[in-house]
Amino acid sequence: MSHLIQNPIFQFLRGKESDPTLVLDIGPDGKDRSAGTDYSMTPIGNAVLGLDYVHLNGTTAYLRNAVANFQSTNTTGTIVAWVRRTAAGAPARTIFASVDEAADNDKFTISCASNVLWITSKSSTGTHTQLYTDEQIPATEWTQVIVKSSGTAFSAFLNGQSAALRENTGTNTGQWIGAVPNRDSIIIGADTSNAGVANYFNGDVPNVRYYSEEKSDNWCVADFARGVPDSSLVAAWGPDGKDHSRFGNDMTPQADAIVGSRCTLDGTGDYLLKTIANWRSADTAGTIRAWVRSAAASGTIFATADAASDSNFFMLQRSGGKLSIYNVIGGGGLGATGDTTMLTNAWYRVGATGNGSEYKLYVNGVPQSLTPTGAGNTGSWFSTVANRDNITIGVLGRSSIYQYWNGDIDTVEVNNRAFSASEMLEDYERTKGCLR
Repeated sequence: MSHLIQNPIFQFLRGKESDPTLVLDIGPDGKDRSAGTDYSMTPIGNAVLGLDYVHLNGTTAYLRNAVANFQSTNTTGTIVAWVRRTAAGAPARTIFASVDEAADNDKFTISCASNVLWITSKSSTGTHTQLYTDEQIPATEWTQVIVKSSGTAFSAFLNGQSAALRENTGTNTGQWIGAVPNRDSIIIGADTSNAGVANYFNGDVPNVRYYSEEKSDNWCVADFARGVPDSSLVAAWGPDGKDHSRFGNDMTPQADAIVGSRCTLDGTGDYLLKTIANWRSADTAGTIRAWVRSAAASGTIFATADAASDSNFFMLQRSGGKLSIYNVIGGGGLGATGDTTMLTNAWYRVGATGNGSEYKLYVNGVPQSLTPTGAGNTGSWFSTVANRDNITIGVLGRSSIYQYWNGDIDTVEVNNRAFSASEMLEDYERTKGCLR
């Protein structure tokens, strides 16, 4: 039987946010990950979408959604963007815009020009404000840009530091996007006002977010500390069974599993299931991380398998008290087992990586001395296991269902790249203390 205990660990996940004021969250695939209206964007002019960021070439590429008067009732708000400029220079480069595409009288833009941040709010029914910072946005480096308004004044943050705003046109009235009428679209990477396209952004943009309230200065500092969004995150299942990555492969509780702020499985019938064919079949490398606590020496943490046979599956498990990864391909098994014996009823941060040539296992950030299993430590990942039709937490969902988990599993995260040992230690240090 599952039960619920408060867990704040989700502050560390880079995926969907539960903040009700988040109304736009554009990822590197151009998709909107916010929970409300879908404002996903269309790539224009050779915009290159990817797993890590959108690449914009500075001459033809941008993203667009033809939505009229986006957030027209907002008098306050916050816009967050991560950017990496290809080169320094004077030309204006638009990061975010919402404009009247037929004229030049109504526009709201955030841009970089002469290597500094610019904010332009121009309204045919209001004022014309143009502000800029002294602090520069460097080339070839990741920079987080935050622009926000209280409704009476703008403020800006660059990489978690408050950036003073100077007035170029008008005064700092804080005229937010809702005060600018006649807007036809929202844009990332260009200014489409006045029946043309100009000020193309030259560089990479992994994430742009819009919040319908002004965030506090402390929030801006904390948001920067979260770092550049890691778009290698392909799954982030919380104890509620929801996938907080951009893919949204939510799991369904089975038997009497009750999920919420923490998922506790009874070891006899509880688990979480997502039915999906050959999940992540192109991934040749990756990382799995989870917080776990078990009342038994053995049990499945995470698996993906063929429910109709015992010949094809991939699993991360606790076996005889030790962390183990095991991979069966067409009936032949291979894998590795760690050397740390984990105590029962104690929390551990466990992790596994595979790069196509070897596995590495980690317990509380410490690399394990490995004992090869079966055909050995090959490091093969999901791409090698065919005919899979499910992903599970708390059990191996093969034809002879195997090793129910007896205890707690609190977040399971999967990335499509192999983390380094230093990243795994940092991950443990960053997340420890969040469970009780």
